Amino acid sequence: MRLLISAFLSVCAAQDNEQNCGDLSVLATFCSTINGTISKSEKGSFCLNDRNKTVGASFSFCNSSTVDVHNITDLQLLDFRSESGSDCPLRNNSDLTNALQLSSVTLSLNCSCPGALTVKDFSTNTTKTFAAWKTEDHITLPYRQCVGQQSFCSFQQTDSPFNNYTCPENSRCVDAGPGVFDCQCDDGFDGFRCSDKQNFPFAFVLTVVPVVAGISGAMVWFFGRRHIIAYDSL
Repeated sequence: MRLLISAFLSVCAAQDNEQNCGDLSVLATFCSTINGTISKSEKGSFCLNDRNKTVGASFSFCNSSTVDVHNITDLQLLDFRSESGSDCPLRNNSDLTNALQLSSVTLSLNCSCPGALTVKDFSTNTTKTFAAWKTEDHITLPYRQCVGQQSFCSFQQTDSPFNNYTCPENSRCVDAGPGVFDCQCDDGFDGFRCSDKQNFPFAFVLTVVPVVAGISGAMVWFFGRRHIIAYDSL
């Protein structure tokens, strides 16, 4: 009897300790501060703002590794805690491409904050690691919280990218998410490494266009002549 009671209590305790998919312990606090609305589904829990846009998402304990939201550009908070021993999510920086508004990511203690980049400064031959978040708390909390997205292209509010990273000539560094950036061509340039200058297509305008216009004019004249009726003079 004692063994049965002990087993029953152990099962109940295990059930109480189980976390539900889309746990709200982090998301609910954030959502209440913006007067948002909580929406739950089998994929997780979501916080919608007054424009019905998803600004917070909890995929905690859902065994998920992808950010399954309609528009990641509106996302401000992301909760991806998982059971101990589970694979860490967001291991590829591209997972958070275009998440420019994201200001907080919560993970299990065994996982690292996403967006780390190793960058070499070829002028000084030094290599440094870029941290995509301004602060990281894993001491006072039972989980890891990454707060304050950092700009790679305007590192520490300067006009220079992290560790003097240099985009190709005729291009500029543009942030595209935590640890994600793009070297976009300046106006008037395109192609590989922005080396092709966009010029007015004089050759096309002076050769192809006149030929097409001439053929079209000839066809109009030919078919138009077929409907002309000649009258003899009286």
